[in-house]
Amino acid sequence: MPVVDAARNIYFNIMFWVLLFSLPINLLAAYFSATNDRLSLPIRLFTTTESCCKVIYAAPFVLYSFCQLPFIE
Repeated sequence: MPVVDAARNIYFNIMFWVLLFSLPINLLAAYFSATNDRLSLPIRLFTTTESCCKVIYAAPFVLYSFCQLPFIE
């Protein structure tokens, strides 16, 4: 099953890097959507909450995956 293990490692590496790069982007998106006065309040709340939820999902996954990456061994 070395092909399956290699595919799994590639999958987790890609997912780790994508979620790692999404953390600062979503934090900036939450900040700018919360401070944008040209949007109505419900839209500001919705977009800010959405970005915060993405950060809450990505942060534990990145921390867990960081320990599982092959270059850490």
